Amino acid sequence: MKIRHVTHEDVTTLSNWWEERSPQDVRDLVKRALRLKAHERGGGYVALNDQVPCGFAMLTYWVNVAEISDLFVIPGHRGQGIGTDILKTLLEKARKAGYTDIEIGVLASNTRARRLYERVGFVPVRTIQHKFSHGYEDIIYLLSSAQ
Repeated sequence: MKIRHVTHEDVTTLSNWWEERSPQDVRDLVKRALRLKAHERGGGYVALNDQVPCGFAMLTYWVNVAEISDLFVIPGHRGQGIGTDILKTLLEKARKAGYTDIEIGVLASNTRARRLYERVGFVPVRTIQHKFSHGYEDIIYLLSSAQ
């Protein structure tokens, strides 16, 4: 398993397997990731399994907290530890950048992802309601703090 920074060349691959996002959304996400990297405020990361992209996540450095977002593993690759590897890698990067608090949000309905986050050491700290095109959903924010 290798995890590297996302590049413009990843847009097509990400668009092909990220059905929940339009190709334009993926292009915008990659642009944002590259801006974050250029300004040393985080970046986007692609997980590779045998050189084949199989996962993605974004790491953003805010003033007092780092945030992991947009974590996605291709359905055919789930349950193989890829999400865990991505999370541990980004937690390590945030800690090396000086952050003790790292946050991640998850839809309350996504219990599989929430169990993963809790296994890696995140604990729920707050819930907010977010308006999506299909209505409101609860988002649970979880925090990992250095001891």
